[in-house]
Amino acid sequence: MKRREFLIKIGHLGGFTLFLAITPKCGQKNTDEELPLVFESKYPKTEWTMGVVDPEISGKFKIMSWESEFQFKKWNIVINKFFNNYYSNMEVQVDWGISFANYNIKLPILLAGGNPPDLIWIHDTRAKSLANLNLLQPLDSFIENFKPLGWPEDFYQSQLQSFSLNNIQYGIPYDWAPGGFYVNLNLYKDIDYPLPDENWTFDDVLNVAIKLTKNNSQYGINFIPETNAGYVYWIVKSFGGEWFNKNLTESRFDMPETIEAFQWLCDLRWKHKVSPLPDTIQGRPQPFLEGNVAIDFNLGAPAFSDLLEGKFDYTVVPTPKGPAGRFQFVGGSALGIPRNAKNKYISYELIRFMLSNPENLKLISQMGRMFVSRISLYEYGLPTGDIAKKLTNYKHVFFDLGKRDGIPVPYFSKYQEWESIFRRHVELLYFGEELNAKKVCQKLHDDTNRFLETNQLT
Repeated sequence: MKRREFLIKIGHLGGFTLFLAITPKCGQKNTDEELPLVFESKYPKTEWTMGVVDPEISGKFKIMSWESEFQFKKWNIVINKFFNNYYSNMEVQVDWGISFANYNIKLPILLAGGNPPDLIWIHDTRAKSLANLNLLQPLDSFIENFKPLGWPEDFYQSQLQSFSLNNIQYGIPYDWAPGGFYVNLNLYKDIDYPLPDENWTFDDVLNVAIKLTKNNSQYGINFIPETNAGYVYWIVKSFGGEWFNKNLTESRFDMPETIEAFQWLCDLRWKHKVSPLPDTIQGRPQPFLEGNVAIDFNLGAPAFSDLLEGKFDYTVVPTPKGPAGRFQFVGGSALGIPRNAKNKYISYELIRFMLSNPENLKLISQMGRMFVSRISLYEYGLPTGDIAKKLTNYKHVFFDLGKRDGIPVPYFSKYQEWESIFRRHVELLYFGEELNAKKVCQKLHDDTNRFLETNQLT
């Protein structure tokens, strides 16, 4: 298998770009006159319903999500509670368990059609693209008339930004996922070096990774491949680099600092040989679990510990600071309403019930073992039991530092189209076909500027 074929095989080419290429008409604005949203209460209001919809209404309410059956259990409990209490005659149909890649191919096609779901899961990488295609319902009028509890001050600002476009909110975030390092202590104990804290540098990362690497049998460090732009943005920022100017009209990939960041990542793998080569991890998306990677970048998720149980002793530590300061990856997902949804009012009431009700969020956070997007409920996303005893610094690594240093990825309305350009160039560094980051970044800079010249971005 050729290296570029391998790249496609492991899913680095996004399905949303394919959708845009084969259905260009879907990007046109809907010229049909839309009925204005009316918030006149014709029926008794409750704490969680507006009184706009008849509580005796019957019909089908459709939900679509990429989450697995196990992951969806927590949502089902809350969804069933809502409909049993407020719209007991509605039949709820849930389409869950779709693979993430297939979901993001299927979703825009359904949204552009005449019979979309009523409630959908939205990833931060796709939100602005879907909103720009006029496929998502703006939520501002709903929020104004029936504000979620704690809105907006108790929600992570990075997540509010990720699901808005031109200052219009299109999704209510449901989680907050900061990044950090997992450390295999069985391997780390063999070197004479203290465990890292938030003051360690990228030079420290390299020095430790060199000490921890043993030929082709053990690697010092593993990052999510640099072909995934969103996961390396925090590294670029740490070196003082950037993708674009503030107005999204000019590339910044020719900045020395941006080039330095990509050269550092490339050298880890091909010069210092402290990171697994692409060929060695084909079909093995998480080599850290196999015990031959000492330090692994991953999202904060106590559920990740299920996969590590009984394998080796481990801990979590902060990602480093760079010459420009300390920046930490943060991301997440949201719930939204399709523009053409039939049950918009019920959809919004359900979202508000799921994502701002403290009782429900505690359940979702504990069962999902994740930080929900209401900041004040962070403690319910922390590890419990034996995992809490093992990861005593989990709150500091992920919550405290993530809240202080988290930097949202600057996703924009045509991110998927641009990301295919980004990957086409950066994969040369990832696969070792070019080892000079300056050459790659210059070509990426030129192609990005051509892209920006022909696209008005928001």
